[in-house]
Amino acid sequence: MKKLIKMFSVLFLLMFLFACAEKPIEKAVLNVSTTALEMKIGETKTIETTVTNAVATTKLMFLSKNTEIATVDEQGQVTGISDGEATIIVYLDGEEDEFQVTVVVSKDYDFILNAIKKDLLSKVEPSARANITLPSTDEIYGATIAWKSSNEQVITNDGVVIQKEYDSQVQLSLTINYEGKVLSHSLPFTVIGYAYEIVADAFLEQFSPNITHSYDNIKTTNAAYPNAVITWSSSNELVFTNQGVYKNPKADTPFDIEVQVGFSNQPDVYTFTKQVIAKSVPPLTAIKNELLSKFETNVHMNIALPSTDEVYGSTITWESSDEQVITNDGVVFQKEYNSQVQLSFTIAYEGETLTHTIPLTVVGYAYEIVADDFLKQFNKLITRNYDNIKTVNYNYPNAVITWSSSNELVFTNLGVYKKPKENTPFEIEVQVGFTDQQAVHTFTKQVVAQGITIYEKTAIIEEKILNSLNLGKMITESLELPIFDEEFQADLTWVSNKAAIITSTGAVVTPIANQMVTLRCEVSIGNDYDSFSMEVEVAGKQYNDKWAAVEDFLSLIFHDRIKTQRYTMFGATSYTAYNYGYLPFYSEAKSVILDGMVPFADRPGIVKTETRWVVIHDTANTRVGADAKMHTAYIRTNPGVSWHYSVDDRETYQHIPDEEVAYHAGAREGNYYGIGIETCLNQGIDYNVVMRRTAKLTAELLMEFNLSIYNVRQHNYYSGKDCPHVMRSANRWDEFLMLVAIEYFALKNLSDVSFVWESLSPDILDNTGKIISQAGIETTVTYRVLVTYKNETREFTKTSTLEAKSW
Repeated sequence: MKKLIKMFSVLFLLMFLFACAEKPIEKAVLNVSTTALEMKIGETKTIETTVTNAVATTKLMFLSKNTEIATVDEQGQVTGISDGEATIIVYLDGEEDEFQVTVVVSKDYDFILNAIKKDLLSKVEPSARANITLPSTDEIYGATIAWKSSNEQVITNDGVVIQKEYDSQVQLSLTINYEGKVLSHSLPFTVIGYAYEIVADAFLEQFSPNITHSYDNIKTTNAAYPNAVITWSSSNELVFTNQGVYKNPKADTPFDIEVQVGFSNQPDVYTFTKQVIAKSVPPLTAIKNELLSKFETNVHMNIALPSTDEVYGSTITWESSDEQVITNDGVVFQKEYNSQVQLSFTIAYEGETLTHTIPLTVVGYAYEIVADDFLKQFNKLITRNYDNIKTVNYNYPNAVITWSSSNELVFTNLGVYKKPKENTPFEIEVQVGFTDQQAVHTFTKQVVAQGITIYEKTAIIEEKILNSLNLGKMITESLELPIFDEEFQADLTWVSNKAAIITSTGAVVTPIANQMVTLRCEVSIGNDYDSFSMEVEVAGKQYNDKWAAVEDFLSLIFHDRIKTQRYTMFGATSYTAYNYGYLPFYSEAKSVILDGMVPFADRPGIVKTETRWVVIHDTANTRVGADAKMHTAYIRTNPGVSWHYSVDDRETYQHIPDEEVAYHAGAREGNYYGIGIETCLNQGIDYNVVMRRTAKLTAELLMEFNLSIYNVRQHNYYSGKDCPHVMRSANRWDEFLMLVAIEYFALKNLSDVSFVWESLSPDILDNTGKIISQAGIETTVTYRVLVTYKNETREFTKTSTLEAKSW
């Protein structure tokens, strides 16, 4: 029994020990579900892993065997670096088992090109004053880089900067080519004008590298650039304030003088700095430096001698070596020639003293008299050459006078005036000495060289634009109208009198018939304004379809509204005329020219070398009966006057052959190359008919001499005379040119087409388009036209509104 109990006890003990024993630690297991990755350069992907039985000390490790191809971080994020294949090892720290992940990296051309662009843009500043480096390849990928400047007069394709007076804007384009893949980018670039540097340098020169005193008269103006706007500041007002006050520091203290330079007519402001040192000096020395900074060695008048200083409150006493020249109180006694004197001051501060002596010259009044007499020769505003500049003085024949200009670009030392672009201040400097005196003194006079006026600048701008746009020719496409002139820093604003044909931006909409358009350019330079106008001819449409041409042509004649007008017929006895309205019905019948030739002996008789112009006049003869026939009789008996045609509302007479010169335009160009047409103004005449008949004749002459609407000119164009006075004063010139355009269109495009017009409102409108009855209120008229081309006839009908009387 005891043995059995003992056996069970041992068995129980063994079972207890077994139950209490530690369980064995299970091994952490790594599983990598990603066996391969494909990615592009710059792309990032994650290796998918799981770890079972992980404990706190379990550490997952990633290692790239090819870091030049792909890298991997502690979280298993793989990043493509360059194209190729890389192996990533994944394992648990301290374990032998490992997994391999194959990573294939391909090129992402968009990523590469944009990375190169980003790198380039980080290296190229958007503005420069000097040449810049434009790399032709990149260091990482070896891509080829080409650069192109939109204006090589500002910066070349190689980065050579051509600095102008003010800022110049340009587009700097780069094209990156990497293995046949291309990316282009345009960078706005500014070449900073040298004027900013000149102004900044001149300002900063006022400050010594070692600051030991206050600066009382800091100039924030520039004589060469009066339009400069200069502001400045100190980077440390504890030692040197923004008012120029020096505060003696305990130790030498470096700081910056910072100046901002702009110009009243420029948008940009640039900052320049100068590094200086506020020197630490003993109080007595600081007081002395302040006193000396305020003294000139040459004096002409009484001077203020302070008895204390504002910073330390010291006591200052003064003593003159000769009170007959300058007293201890600073009263100056000027003599004819120079007087020398010693002026001593003694500073007493906190029991210490410092004495300093200043050698002074009291300049004799003879120098001032001679200098004043010389400088009086020059006006404050220089507008001309000065040929006889006197360098002798009759009161002081022993005076030696020499002079110079501070700016020979505008006024030379020989007195030659060179008109600058802008009003330019400068100085006339004169040195005065005497043959029996050693001293020579300099005096200056501030003057201004008058610049080019706004009117002169406008004329130059106009000529440049005319040359660049080639506006002497027919306009067939949109114009690049400039909005800024760099030479004069002028803003240009365009206004078109026919915006439906040429917009204010220069966009051209092709009209049906040739049209004259007036473009006015408003020039703004600072606070100055001027303008100029240019007349251009815009080419009409070209037609392959005859009926399309007919329909467009009729749209020029079919007016929605028929205008009425009261206007003045100007002459010796002016009278009021009335335009009751009309429609320009076209007739293919040619002008009938009656013989009104002046005998050869009574006309100029000079054969023209060419015909360039048709010149429109009016007779200014408003007498009853002063029609074309009467003017034929007049010109035949007055050989001193001549023109080619006279036109009234019934007849047209020719007086001079088209090929001969006539004296009608008041200028050689119009006389020798123009055909003059006089329109009659006699009382009772229907001036609407005169204009229509003159337009037909004008168009026929244009066709005969291979001219266009551009070549139709007013007498005013040549001599400035207010002629044709009636068309001009009644604002009917554009109306006349449209009548010419209608006739010209038909001659060019519809010479084989016939038109038969019929009024369907015969009580108001006749078959020629003339309003024959005006009730005074707004009404409508209806009409039709039968158009025949190649045995085909089509009918077109239109209703127009006749406006009420406008008077």
